[in-house]
Formats: sequence, C-alpha cells, structure tokens
Amino acid sequence: MYKRIGAWSIKCFDTLGSTQDYARTCLQSSPHCTVITARHQTSGYGKCKRAWISSPENLAATIILHCNDGSVPSWTSYIACLAVGESLFKLDKHLTIQYRWPNDVLINAKKVSGILLERTAEGTLLIGIGINTKYGKPLEQFNGTALDSCGIVVEPLILLENVLNKMQKFCNSSLDFGFPLLRVLWKKRAYKLGQHIVVKQHDKVIAGIFHDISTDGALMLLKENGKILRLYSADILW
Repeated sequence: MYKRIGAWSIKCFDTLGSTQDYARTCLQSSPHCTVITARHQTSGYGKCKRAWISSPENLAATIILHCNDGSVPSWTSYIACLAVGESLFKLDKHLTIQYRWPNDVLINAKKVSGILLERTAEGTLLIGIGINTKYGKPLEQFNGTALDSCGIVVEPLILLENVLNKMQKFCNSSLDFGFPLLRVLWKKRAYKLGQHIVVKQHDKVIAGIFHDISTDGALMLLKENGKILRLYSADILW
C-alpha cells in the first residue's frame, strides 16, 4: 500500500525521452511524492508500451509513490482518472468529461488524457499522466483532442498542480475509507456504462454490456448468455 500523501516535490525538465523512464533512474534518490515533469517528451509511451505522441508544451508527468509493502490498491488508476477529470472540470464546468475504463480521460468522447501505472521491482509505484493541452497533428490519427480545441488555455505546470492536489485528496481518502466513494464518483462519468461494448483482452475480443464496476475495481461485462465476466485488464475498443 502506498504511504499517505503529503507535500509534493516537483522536478521540472525542458526535454526528456520519457518521464516514466527517467523516474526509474532516480528511484533511490527520490523521496515519496516526487513528481517528474517535462515540457517536451520525445519517447513517451502508454499501456503495453504503445507510443504516446504529444506536441511540445503538453503535460507529461510521472508521480513516484513509495509503498509500505509493495502492494498497490486495485483502484489506483481510478484515483488518477478522477484527479485529472476533476481538474479539467474545474477549468470549464460545461465540458463533457468521461472516464474510459481503465485509464483514459475523454472530452466529447475523444481522448484528452492517458494514465499509466507501473510497479517497480523495489515496490515503488509510478503513475504516468499525459494531458493534451495543445492540439497537434499526431492527435488526428488517434481521434484525440486537446484543451485548446475546447477553448481552454492553461499552463501545464498550473494544471499539474491542480491534478496533484486532487491526487492527494483522493489517495488519502482511499487510505481512510477504501474504494466505495471513489467508485461512485468514477461511475458518474463512466464511458458507455450500461451500453454494449467490445473489449480486447490479449488477443481475444469479447462483446457484452458494460454492467458495472466491482467493489475491487473490475469491469463487469454482461454477456449474451447472462453470465458476468470480470475483467481486470483489457481495452475498450468501442
């Protein structure tokens, strides 16, 4: 379990290949709640090492959380989504913000933010967060969007501070009260909850109704045969 969140220590760089990779190189010298951020990330990646291509001046950051026993709560990705989503909603309360299970934040059904959780051999949790603040050509091929496309202009560092404040709130709340409240908040903005979806798990494609999120963070997929399939790792295709 990660330790209680206190003050953040933010280290800023002009350019890094990947904030996630850099964080791995300085784990021993980085205290709990260290944040690595770069104004330009040249070799960013997401889940399954898929390339995260973003223009300069977008937000790229990695949060370093040291854990007491090496275990990571199954709901940590939900916390990160909530922190990003609530920060964006604070900028414009008219935005249609949704969370696509397990780790994407959408505006008007287009991806604006991606979150990556990785656990190191030392038991440290790395939370990578990318937010598109400025629109660029790479987003066209991924059906992505950016904050400036929605009429929002914000400095990445200011946005990062807002996200970190929300992370502190939700992480500490989870340590005190667990997942129930976070689950309710996440479900309010859940993308395609109650609708037919197609998911890909490894090389297997599965269809069904996005029925619910379980109390331990699994996606509950209602299949045609009436059975519930619990998924802890997969991608929603559509």
